[in-house]
This record gives sequence, C-alpha cells and structure tokens, in this order.
Amino acid sequence: MLYGIPITEARHELTSLPEKLTQSGSTLAITRRGKPILAVMTWQQ
Repeated sequence: MLYGIPITEARHELTSLPEKLTQSGSTLAITRRGKPILAVMTWQQ
C-alpha cells in the first residue's frame, strides 16, 4: 500500500520511519506541495 506524507513531516519522523514501514509493509511517498518527490520502502519488500 502506498501512502504519502509531506516532506516536513517526514523530516520530523525520519528515525521512526523504518519501524513504521516494516510493520505496515507499505511504501511511503514523500511529497512536496502535494506532488510525490521520493519513494521510501523497506529493503525486504
């Protein structure tokens, strides 16, 4: 499942993102002004 968060929020949550993504098994889209600019996923997908 793909979900997105703004880049400012991702900056604040950077250290907790690995655990969140591992638990949910999803991919994260980091957005800037509502448009996706980065994708973050676990190594083991």
